[in-house]
Amino acid sequence: MIDLGLLRDSAKQTIALIKKKDPSFDAEILHSLDGAIRQIRVDVEGLRQKKNDLARQGKAGVTDQLREESIEVGKQLKGKEVELQALEKKFHALYLSCPNLPQSDVPEGNKESNKVVKEVGKKPTFAFPIKNHL
Repeated sequence: MIDLGLLRDSAKQTIALIKKKDPSFDAEILHSLDGAIRQIRVDVEGLRQKKNDLARQGKAGVTDQLREESIEVGKQLKGKEVELQALEKKFHALYLSCPNLPQSDVPEGNKESNKVVKEVGKKPTFAFPIKNHL
């Protein structure tokens, strides 16, 4: 799992490293989902604050305008929270499948691209068929 701080602070470099490790992984979507979630969280917190302010104003006396505004803010808040949950679910599924960042000397691609650096000893040969350990 990668550090989200790296993805946020140095997005281009981190995305390039992720692409180096797994070219099929779409790191740009991960980055854009993170930004969208952060923005919606700000919106949700703003709506919650507005709803709390309206509740404080309602203690002095509830007017029709105050009630209508509170209902409207509540509907907006529910809509944003549903949207936030859907995006978070999509983000976490993608985030958990994100490959780790490779070292600089790692070759580009998946396991098939790995190279044998050295072999120690000789591979044994047997005069009989080898059985599975199970």
